[in-house]
Amino acid sequence: VALIVALQATMAMTARVQGLKQALSSVSPDLVRAAAARIEPHASRTPILRSDQIDARASCSIHVKAEHLQTTGSFKYRGALNAVLSLTDEEASRGVVAHSTGNHGAAVARAA
Repeated sequence: VALIVALQATMAMTARVQGLKQALSSVSPDLVRAAAARIEPHASRTPILRSDQIDARASCSIHVKAEHLQTTGSFKYRGALNAVLSLTDEEASRGVVAHSTGNHGAAVARAA
């Protein structure tokens, strides 16, 4: 029985990985540009921060995207906003749901 459960878990994980690979392979520069244009009127432009002191300690150049300054305090707002704005009128009329009380949930609530 334990072997069957382990095999089922492995098959489920394999399916999730394959789904992720398929989703990532369908992302193109044009889709990224379209998403950026879609959210641009709504999302904040957050700065990229640098520190000479941190660079010196790390012996390399460190760039930090200050997404904590984004609406809802995280980068999650960008994805949630893109998803909500991509809905058809019929889909949007049914509302949206997020199974999260964290950054993702806050972002979906704000985007909706």
